[in-house]
Amino acid sequence: MAGLKTLYTLTFAPDMKEWPKRTVMRGFEAALAAVGQLWFREFFPRHYTNLALREYGYQRREKDYQIRKARTTKRTAPLVGLNKGPHRAGTLRRQALRTGLVRATSKKVSVAFQVPLYAKSRGRLGTGPDMIGEMTSISERETKTFFRVFEKVLVHFLRGEPKRKRIRSGAR
Repeated sequence: MAGLKTLYTLTFAPDMKEWPKRTVMRGFEAALAAVGQLWFREFFPRHYTNLALREYGYQRREKDYQIRKARTTKRTAPLVGLNKGPHRAGTLRRQALRTGLVRATSKKVSVAFQVPLYAKSRGRLGTGPDMIGEMTSISERETKTFFRVFEKVLVHFLRGEPKRKRIRSGAR
């Protein structure tokens, strides 16, 4: 399983206390689940396009690697391969996109997916590309989108939930 840990701090206005803590935590869980699903559905497949090298800052491949890859898959971009042929090019993409599982709690979201064993290897000398790191990297533009989606889902969730009943002391 691949993994990436990113920590963000969120600050909310004082009026968040209008809802019970349990309701706010359920809203957080729904919002984080939406962010995880968005990443896996929309942004994760972009790691397998030719634009990924520039957008995510992939490690440059050595010339020998590019020649071997071009000869076997007819492609030279990182993580990109054909979905046919004798060398099973495209196995990494197919398996990762097929096996995604999003799990969310009120504090975190995790997206798990399976990859072939070679994706975890860094080669005989340990100097090869970090494919797991490349597949799970997040751009600045994506981060901004995640915050917008998180806020939108949380606000939508809390609008449908009743606020706390205010009880005045001394009232009869």
